[in-house]
Amino acid sequence: MKKQVIIPQLEYKKSNKKEIIWSIICVVIYIVIKDTNLLSLLFPSKGSITGVLLISFASDLIILGIAIFDFKDIIKRDLKIFKENSKTYLKYLFPRFLKFLLIYFIVSAVCTNLLSNGQKSENQQIVDVLPIWYLISNAVIMGPILEEFIYRGIPRRFIKNKIIFIIFSAIIFGISHVFIEENFVNALVNMIPYSVMGGFFAYIYASTENITNNILCHIVYNSIGAFFIIIAG
Repeated sequence: MKKQVIIPQLEYKKSNKKEIIWSIICVVIYIVIKDTNLLSLLFPSKGSITGVLLISFASDLIILGIAIFDFKDIIKRDLKIFKENSKTYLKYLFPRFLKFLLIYFIVSAVCTNLLSNGQKSENQQIVDVLPIWYLISNAVIMGPILEEFIYRGIPRRFIKNKIIFIIFSAIIFGISHVFIEENFVNALVNMIPYSVMGGFFAYIYASTENITNNILCHIVYNSIGAFFIIIAG
């Protein structure tokens, strides 16, 4: 019989008013800066791709700084617990991550074939042409950390029920990655793989209550994608 991996049972951490206020501020700033391209309006890059990416990098850095300040107590606790139980966590995460990859790529392939033109999502097309410096620094490192705070850490503070949290996180993660799609049908179809991804990360967080596990899984996933982009380019 296969031995079950027993992970540390961390309690659901109820946020105080201060943390909730900072969470709301973080989300509002994230929406304002990311969805309105506020920094691009304030600091025009004059058509330079590098300038646009530097502004995007600065935007993420500002939001990440606020998120880290907001989650500083949780980060300290989660990192400490992860370091003390790293082998146990990795044994727990590895088989689940492999199953997720299998399901995700099957769903992604099916969804791509459902589209008449067979094109990738607009979001993925943008990622595919990013310069290596931005791909590694933002898409592989900073992006996953920031997204785990925004799409898993903050919603978990407001949604205690695990099932509702997983569904909610999956939906908003999927929507956020197809927001730039002009065609509604394409957006709806391309949303499915992203929602599967968001649901998996939410499941990991709801199961472990340790955001370090989410960040690790997200970085590994994005690193795999970046690796294939680099060798293909």
